[in-house]
Parts: sequence; structure tokens; C-alpha cells
Amino acid sequence: MFSAAAALAHATHLSTAIGPRPAGLASSSEAASYIAATLASYGYEVERQDFSFPSFEERRVSVMVSVPPGATTGATGSAAAGGAEPVEAHALLYSGSGTVSGRLALAGFGRPEDYAAPGMEGAIALVERGAGLTFREKAEAAAAAGVAAVIIYNNTPRLFVGSLQAPMPVPVLAISGRDGARLGEQALRGTVQATVDVDVNVAELQTENIVGRRRAGQPAAGRTIVAGAHYDSVQVSPGANDNASGTAVLLELARVLSHEPLGVDLTLIAFGAEELGLLGSAHFVGQLNRAETGRVAAMLNFDMVGVGDELLAGGTSRLVQLTQEIGEARGVRVGRMGDGFANRSDHAPFLAAGVPSIFFSVMDDPNYHTADDRAEHISARRLEEVGAIGAQLIRRLARGG
Repeated sequence: MFSAAAALAHATHLSTAIGPRPAGLASSSEAASYIAATLASYGYEVERQDFSFPSFEERRVSVMVSVPPGATTGATGSAAAGGAEPVEAHALLYSGSGTVSGRLALAGFGRPEDYAAPGMEGAIALVERGAGLTFREKAEAAAAAGVAAVIIYNNTPRLFVGSLQAPMPVPVLAISGRDGARLGEQALRGTVQATVDVDVNVAELQTENIVGRRRAGQPAAGRTIVAGAHYDSVQVSPGANDNASGTAVLLELARVLSHEPLGVDLTLIAFGAEELGLLGSAHFVGQLNRAETGRVAAMLNFDMVGVGDELLAGGTSRLVQLTQEIGEARGVRVGRMGDGFANRSDHAPFLAAGVPSIFFSVMDDPNYHTADDRAEHISARRLEEVGAIGAQLIRRLARGG
């Protein structure tokens, strides 16, 4: 039986005893060793799958705005109208470097058509987070339009961090929704001038996937079911929900299923560097040959499953429907994830390779990617619901679905 207490203990250890786990740092390696030791204790064959990735160091980030006469003051409230004031900002991972000054131009959600207004070339674009676009898509559209820098403001009042998933030629910064709304109002009242100064460095670091395998005792050509969760976090966050919660469910599933006669191979993967652009899952899938990929009957992905009111599933329709049936039988409603979120986690490389895949997540977490994503907010009941449904889905799939 799935133990909520055991899962919560794993989530607490990862997020509290270890804390923030950005890929490539010592804390990430400590988490990987904890996961490997736990899987080995349940009898799994454990592989530590190393891979390298471009690391990102934020050396200097500054945003200064000149407030037009008649506009309200900005982030600090200390500058007079017409003076310059700082705005708190982070560089998004893989932002470009540079010092640029120009007009602050409102660019909606950063869609290509939002950059089509006259005077956008050479401007500093103020863009709202959301509308189903990734940060990378917003930045690529801006660069194509000749924008000098991009400032993305959050769709909640807080400051946030995020990844562009690939190096960008222009500076791309994150600010809070509170500051973004204020700057937008100022820009509507008159011309706002901004100066962005970004110095970042990219270097090669290493991290790893932790892979636990349990053989069914059948020939190697038999079917395999894969379950996974990423164990890394963003720099500023203890990562309790994102994603110690999913990793904890994975580890407790490992215990629950360790002695069950499933009749299929079971592969459990704790992915590294998801926050940098699904790097660990992409690496794992990239190491499979066509025959190995074809033997994977299904992939289950658990990401942010400990906080929120609505359990959602996305991915392959047949798996989502089967999950909803299992949830209904247990008295748990499982909603269908919208297309804007259904491909944004570690199941996506499996889907792209033709593997039936499903993504479990709970919406919405107000502490996402913040220092407040702590273990005290995790719901043990939600971990148990997700874990029990995941275990039953694996059993059904092992029997042929």
C-alpha cells in the first residue's frame, strides 16, 4: 500500500535537509545519491547516467527606468517623476549579455504579431508572461523583430525565475507582475526610457539521471513501463512541490512495486536538469535505440503533485482516459490538462519519440519557483492520491491496459 507518510518524508528530506538543487551543484549530487541509495535499498539495479550541459552564471543584472512626468513611481517609490529608478530583475537562464538603452515598448504576450508595431526595432520590449507561449518563443520572436532586450513580467505579483532552454542573442529578464503592471501603466502615460545591463556566463557542467531497473525475469525483448520525475530545482527554491513531491511519489512507487509480479520490466528515472529545458529526459531518450524505444509500453511522469486543488493528467488520450477511470473508482476526480501545459515536462521527449506517455500534475501552486516552495505546504493526502492512482495505472498497463 502506498504510504503518504513515507512519500512526505522523502519530499521533506529533499527540500529541507538538502534544499535547493540546481543541476550541476553539490546539492544536486547529494539528492542524486539519496535517490540512488533509496532505489538500491528496494532491490533495483541502479545506473547513474552522467551528462553535461551548459551552465549559466548571472554575474550582473540591472534595470533602470526613467519615469515620465505625471507617471507614478516604480519599484522603489524613491525616484521623482522624470528621474531614474531601479527595478528588481533576474536574467532568465540562457539570456544574452549586453548593455542597451531604449524606449520601453509594450509588446503584449510576446507573440510575433505583438512585435509588429512601428518603432519596435531597437526598443526594450515589456512582455507579459502567459498565453501558452514559452519564454523561448517570446524571446525568439523579439529577436526576429529586432528588439534590443526583453523584460518579461509575471502573471502573479511575485518575481520569478525561468529558462529560455537555449542561448538567446539579446538580454531577456524577469520582473515581478507588480512591477510589470506599474511599468505598463507608466508607458501608457508617456515615453519610458529603460537601460538594461546584463553580464552572464555560460560554461559546461555535469549532472546525472538516476535510473532504477527491475527486471521481470523475461527475455530482454519484453515490454517496459517507465515512470519518472525530475529531482532538480531552480536556484532560489527549496523545490518541495517542484519537484521533490514528484520524486517522492516515484520513490514510494518503487517500494510499493518492488515485489509485485508485474510481468513487465519496470524502469524508474529521477531526471536531472529538467528546469534547464528537459535536459535529463531528452538525454535518456536520446540514448535509446529504435528497438529499445519500441519496447516502452508507456511512460508516467510526476511533476508538482503535492500542492493545489485539482489533479490533472495530460498526454496520450488513452492513458488519460484510463487514469480518469481509475481515479473515479477511487473517488478522485482527474481533470484533463490543457494543451498549453500537456507537453511541458519530462514526458515530452518520450511523446516525441512515439512512446505513449502521461503527465500527472496538480494545479495551481502560488509558491511555484519561489523561496516559499517548502515542505510545510505539501499535502500528504494529495501525494497518496497521485501515488495510488499511478500504481494502479502501472498494474493495469502491465496486464495489457
